[in-house]
Amino acid sequence: MPESRGPSITSPSEADLAARANGLADRIAPKVIQWRREIHANPELACQEHQTSAMVAEHLRSIGLDEVRTGLGGGTGVIGVLRGSKAGPVIALRADLDALPILEETGLPFASTVTASWGDIDVPVMHACGHDAHTAMLMGAAEVLGCLREDIKGTILFIFQPAEEGPPPGWQGPHGAKLMIAEGALSNPKPDAMFGIHVVGGRPPGTAGDIHYHVGAGGYAMRQFKIIIEGKGGHASMPWRTVDPLVIGAQILLGLQTIISRRTDVYQNQATLSIGSFRGGDKFNVIPDFAVMEGALRVTQADSLPEMERLLSATVEGIAGSGGAIGRVVWGHYDPQLINDVELCSIAAASFGRAVNAGGKVIVAPPFALDDFSQFSHHVPSLFFTIDVPPEPGQNVISGDHHTSTFFVNESALVVGVRAFVQLSLDALENLPCRKE
Repeated sequence: MPESRGPSITSPSEADLAARANGLADRIAPKVIQWRREIHANPELACQEHQTSAMVAEHLRSIGLDEVRTGLGGGTGVIGVLRGSKAGPVIALRADLDALPILEETGLPFASTVTASWGDIDVPVMHACGHDAHTAMLMGAAEVLGCLREDIKGTILFIFQPAEEGPPPGWQGPHGAKLMIAEGALSNPKPDAMFGIHVVGGRPPGTAGDIHYHVGAGGYAMRQFKIIIEGKGGHASMPWRTVDPLVIGAQILLGLQTIISRRTDVYQNQATLSIGSFRGGDKFNVIPDFAVMEGALRVTQADSLPEMERLLSATVEGIAGSGGAIGRVVWGHYDPQLINDVELCSIAAASFGRAVNAGGKVIVAPPFALDDFSQFSHHVPSLFFTIDVPPEPGQNVISGDHHTSTFFVNESALVVGVRAFVQLSLDALENLPCRKE
């Protein structure tokens, strides 16, 4: 961990400002929970977040931000701009908007019953990764910071990003954070620092509201891919007259696992290779002409990707060829490793300390999974942190992992996220110089 600068708030007036900020965050906590529940009950898939982005934009206008930009990131991204009364740096705060094609089974009174189109099929939709909480917390932070405009030294961008979980089937070109960057989210004006948040389930009961962050580069770099297997279809009663792409696809799926288990030094490179979609055929008695799999290769050593991509392509082509089919890999979106800026981590230690609940912890820990916030961290000094959201001890609720039908968010922790965004903003604007191009 870098050497801490100590408390970033040094004068009585600054301490008073920090206390007022926390008081405002506590006061609007019920609103944050209500926003989260409304978004949770009405989830929207990537690039379809029209209702959610409209709700965000309406709120940002209602609190009197200087500018609210809409229609970004493929149509549903939103950026609010707050200009303080005093000159200073520019910072950005980011939340993500999209949900996942998962059937909710939490039993919550505000559980989703929504279905939507995903490619050519209808799917159930659920906020199974906490993006509803992220959006609500950033809406709350925008309101608190708007109330403190007269004390703010600089400019704050509130970035609400679509499609963090990936674009819909058939989407062409960049998406999510990468598309927001391409459309100028970080250029008008360019931030001197950027902060992002993620809730984390699956922690022990009693840790709700604890904050985790890592220092420097960490987490996964990820390459998405699609595998296409071209076979020869026919009647299922005469498989010898066909080249069955489903059987070959199953062999490929299993064969790919040896790239990690037998070809990768997992002590040095904590890699994973997962297939999340395997499609082919429409009828029980028809062997199809082709099958398609989609997945992602994740590595903690980014320089290992070229060799692992070569191994993946060779495995697909070799197994397909041995069965008389043609197999090919189409490489897709790439997310780099997240870089948490050392200077921002030094500033943040005190900010997080003021944000957590009484008895809460601030923990320098290994990075959490992967988020396309990492794209921003390669353009702007950034800090991405997490907040634990497990049930309370003895609370009788189902609490599943991320991307499952029973994913749970302890809403008592949301106020910590609001406070953290606000305290980070005040400290960064107070301590950072304006970094020029």
